[in-house]
Amino acid sequence: MERAKEAILREVKKLRRETESDFAGLGLLDPASRRVTWRIVVGSVSSRTPNMTQRPSVGLLGMAIRSGTPVCFDPSRPGAERARTEDPILLAEGLAAAVFLPVRTGSDTAGVLLLGRRLTKDYTDAEIARAVRGTRALGAQEEWWRELSAEAAGWPKR
Repeated sequence: MERAKEAILREVKKLRRETESDFAGLGLLDPASRRVTWRIVVGSVSSRTPNMTQRPSVGLLGMAIRSGTPVCFDPSRPGAERARTEDPILLAEGLAAAVFLPVRTGSDTAGVLLLGRRLTKDYTDAEIARAVRGTRALGAQEEWWRELSAEAAGWPKR
């Protein structure tokens, strides 16, 4: 099981580096508990982040899951500060710019990749396109997700 987690971690680190992000996190969607749990984090400044769970129907994370498309946190939009303070990851990590990308395995959403920056520098279309290609490649590795799902079954429910 560690093989799958290590491979996914390697890909998340690669996407963080290629998009010049300060933070990258992979939240896994658990249909049984109806929560997203942040199990893989890179560049975290908060010890709370790996233990956080979120409802997959709320906020920017929920919009990405429901729409199946990337959702950007744009600090210049009206209501942006409220969106930021209502999202525990954006708040805990001090992210000023972020993009939430759904990770699909087949026809199911397995999780969400969050890329973020602590300085206000919006993601370009090219960076988002690169991240989308990366999430598609992650989702295509079905054996990784099977191993990770088996491991997640033993995780505590929150």
